[in-house]
Amino acid sequence: MKKLITLFAAALLGASAANALVTVTANGNPVKNGETITFYADNFTVEQGVVHTAAAELNFSTNMTQLTISYTSAHTSGTQPTNISICDNSGVCLSENNPMTFQKKSADFEAHIQFLPYPELPASSGSMTITVADNMHSTVKFNIAYDTTQSGVENVATKDNAFTFSGNVLGYTVNAPAMLRVYSIAGNLAYSESIEGAGSADLGHLTPGIYIYNVANKSGKIVIR
Repeated sequence: MKKLITLFAAALLGASAANALVTVTANGNPVKNGETITFYADNFTVEQGVVHTAAAELNFSTNMTQLTISYTSAHTSGTQPTNISICDNSGVCLSENNPMTFQKKSADFEAHIQFLPYPELPASSGSMTITVADNMHSTVKFNIAYDTTQSGVENVATKDNAFTFSGNVLGYTVNAPAMLRVYSIAGNLAYSESIEGAGSADLGHLTPGIYIYNVANKSGKIVIR
């Protein structure tokens, strides 16, 4: 049985869902005023071997002639999300705490949450609170909650593999042939190499900054100086 992540309470705002002139669906399912949409562990997917993301397809509609949409977000300290946003199909994203008004009765958006897992930091949890209104009669306010501890992601090396990092050199010992990949903090591939047994990779040529190395779906953070 799937384990629900922590729920976040949302205050009821405006007209009741039964009388609302604004309607909201998430992944095709109706969303009630004050409801919290929760991500399960299997809602998170891995992109580029490192970046973990979850998303919900949203539709807002009204009987009126315009929609105003806004959102805010909050999270605990720890593995902070690299991206928490609401964007339409054309790639236009809402700005947090900045309401956007559309002169139309319906809008499709996708709510995104992305993060890079850092092995030495505690996981984070939080929510994005979305408000949609028709500007005259109704407002629907709801949350999308997340918790990185439920992502099903292991952030340590496999049992028989070992890694060290010193002087911009990543040392490794792996028990089977594997691909070493190093990603920038933005999730872009900066270095890759096929590795086997014991060896090292000199990463001094990379631009100084924070990077994530990945071997066999196991990750760790390094800092190039």
